[in-house]
Amino acid sequence: MIDEREDGTLSFTCNAVRGASYHLGNIDGIATANEITARFSTRPEGEEKETWLTFVQENDGRLRLIGENTSYFHGARAYFDGQYLRVRELTREDREEMASPPF
Repeated sequence: MIDEREDGTLSFTCNAVRGASYHLGNIDGIATANEITARFSTRPEGEEKETWLTFVQENDGRLRLIGENTSYFHGARAYFDGQYLRVRELTREDREEMASPPF
């Protein structure tokens, strides 16, 4: 889920389920936007390297997500990288969930 905020930043929640072994992942936060790209960065406690997520708006309307050092946030075979396509508008309930995620 991605929500463009009034200040131009992106609030996001990204969940991943990968493979028959159900490797899971979850990351959320606020990404700083700049034209067709946005970036989120964090350094989890005890981790040496920063985690970066870069959001790139493609010409065909898809959103490309590029992750770097994201393994803290997902299982061995899960990942967030890929192309995403908008499927619907966020509902009020979606926005409330993003404001206070259950995890």
